[in-house]
Amino acid sequence: MSLEEIRRLLAEMRSRLSELTEELRSLDPDEGSDRATEIDHILRTAFEDGAERGLLDEIDRLVEKEQLMVRAEEAIAAGGEARGVRAESGAFSPPNINRNDDPFDMESMRVSPFDDRATVNRQLVGRAKTAVEKIDADDGARERMTEMLSKVDDAGVLAKRYLTTGSELYERAFSNYIAGKPAVGDEARALASGTDNKGGYAIPVQLDPTIILTSDGSVNPLRQISRVESITTNKWEGVTHGGVTTGYQEEADEARTGDEGTFAQVTVEPERASSWIPFSFEAEQDWGQMRQEMARLIAESKDDLEADKFVTGSGTNEPSGVVETLASASAVETAGTGAFAVGDVYALELELEPRYRARAAVLANRAIYSDIRQFASADGHDLWERIGAGLPPRLLGYPAYEASEMDATKTAGDEIMLFGDFRNFLIVDRVGMSVELVPHVFGSNQRPTGQRGLYAFWRNSSKVLVDKAFALLTVKAGAD
Repeated sequence: MSLEEIRRLLAEMRSRLSELTEELRSLDPDEGSDRATEIDHILRTAFEDGAERGLLDEIDRLVEKEQLMVRAEEAIAAGGEARGVRAESGAFSPPNINRNDDPFDMESMRVSPFDDRATVNRQLVGRAKTAVEKIDADDGARERMTEMLSKVDDAGVLAKRYLTTGSELYERAFSNYIAGKPAVGDEARALASGTDNKGGYAIPVQLDPTIILTSDGSVNPLRQISRVESITTNKWEGVTHGGVTTGYQEEADEARTGDEGTFAQVTVEPERASSWIPFSFEAEQDWGQMRQEMARLIAESKDDLEADKFVTGSGTNEPSGVVETLASASAVETAGTGAFAVGDVYALELELEPRYRARAAVLANRAIYSDIRQFASADGHDLWERIGAGLPPRLLGYPAYEASEMDATKTAGDEIMLFGDFRNFLIVDRVGMSVELVPHVFGSNQRPTGQRGLYAFWRNSSKVLVDKAFALLTVKAGAD
């Protein structure tokens, strides 16, 4: 909407409001009082539910929009920041009603029928960025939350989640819900706003490990080195390509051709994961302590599960693990049967195409790394780069990461070392964790145990995007 259109609408609305104002003046009991205050009071009482109130709100919103546009024009004309805005001569300036600086108060958000969806989403994201500064979280978590709003939230879904579940009111209602106490009044309304389409309640954003990521559990570096995408929809869609043919040519020559391949459509649908958290009636009485413990337990169990499934997942109702679902053509056998020797490390490096080696990393169990260190003392091969306390260590010049779910033994068929460009392994997170409360837990004799339980659920998945970006060292089976 242009500035001229806004001013035309303002003129029409102010004309109608002026008529109402004249009528209201006859109701004013004190001619010496402040006119704006009296009009504000009368509008609140006499026209609380009428069309006039909606008209005043709409004018208030348009005035704000007009002033912003005027400031922008003045700043452009002056080559810098404009200072102040002069109101139109003789124009009626309506009082600001229900002005609220609380970003979590969605009722104070100004939305007009003239606003398109993108405009509304921008307003939501703007409020959510303000709300992040008020959420009880550390600076690193706030930085990630703000970054996700910019990179992930083109539809306002994540912003709504921040605004819905990040307030103190929602957390208080959520804690009462966990304690089995009925929510009433504002708490009931706040809790209802956090209900998902399956009946679960969204966990407060400051406790949500799908938003505030932690990695304090199993050794799981895959989130550090892989491609990680967060979504607010039901699936991630993208494309992959094996590379194009590039070369020099003479002037006006036809472009070179070769085995360019084609773009491939890739779709990843997050799979549901869940945790079961029982707790006693006594524990729920101290929400402050339980709040932190619950967040820690969920984060650790989530990290443990991902450490396993991002490596070994079958892809059926669980993530596709980078080792388990890698194409067989990417496998490299050790030279000796049931053995692992120094030459196997060099062979693995050379198996990978040069285009992927430049950004490659190594993934293996710590037991395998210990074997490699013993190669150095026995055979005089200095495979490890000596970097003191630096992390991660470097094997043959490549970053070497520990994965506890990789095979630790050297039995025939064991998959002991993965080498590749992990930008071609995708992890997809569906943002948002929800919980349902089981108010009473029963024992084996079907009698209550004095416990409640939380059933927490979230969604994510993983997938190898380009198989030839990896080489997997496996222990040779059969006779030499």
